[in-house]
Amino acid sequence: EELREEYLNGRLRSALLVSHGASIRLVAAHLAEVDGAFAATYNLPNTATIILQPTPEGWRCVRWDQHTPPFLPPAQPHVEGPE
Repeated sequence: EELREEYLNGRLRSALLVSHGASIRLVAAHLAEVDGAFAATYNLPNTATIILQPTPEGWRCVRWDQHTPPFLPPAQPHVEGPE
């Protein structure tokens, strides 16, 4: 929440957080209220990113790797990733 407040108050222009893909998916889905089935289905390959935008109400996900909103679960659940 400190990062969001600093951004909204103009003290921060951007931030880059680096972690394991599963950790990033878990936190991003929670903060931005992204559908859990979507987050569980679409893994992040190496160097992939999730972009969250701070809003007065919380966070909004604007990109999940190559996906853009709306972040809906797939009709047929599957998991992307190495085979």
